[in-house]
Amino acid sequence: MNIDRHDDNEPYWEDYLKYCFVSASGGPWYTKTLNALEPGNRIFAMLPKAGYLGVGIVTEKSVPYKDFYIKSSDGVAIHISESDIRKSICNSDPENLEQCGYYVKVDWTKHITTPYWEKGLRANQNSAFVLRHKFTLDKLIDHFEIVE
Repeated sequence: MNIDRHDDNEPYWEDYLKYCFVSASGGPWYTKTLNALEPGNRIFAMLPKAGYLGVGIVTEKSVPYKDFYIKSSDGVAIHISESDIRKSICNSDPENLEQCGYYVKVDWTKHITTPYWEKGLRANQNSAFVLRHKFTLDKLIDHFEIVE
């Protein structure tokens, strides 16, 4: 899962961690891959050109911007637009289902602040993709101390 960046080139990672989700926007080429994520799937979050930042479990299917609610600090469900998330993540036209952002809830199980990358790891340009490269999987499982 690739992490988007804010307009000022800062990654959304802190927002993703705080509110337990990932997102993609910019049209169907970026958002349609999120539809393949199912509850129970493990995802590795990756900051393009930097490295992997975390691992989590998908808890809900992808939904469009207009249907995405998160829990506020007091535990109340609020629409993402009502949160303190930087608004560039919410720059969607809620009625345009082709162009709006899509969001997937994730239970982050492990995360780091400095992206992990080493020679031989693989990534993909799609927002979400099936990671099949054995060397990369083995290294990520080891790095994030995942017990299978």
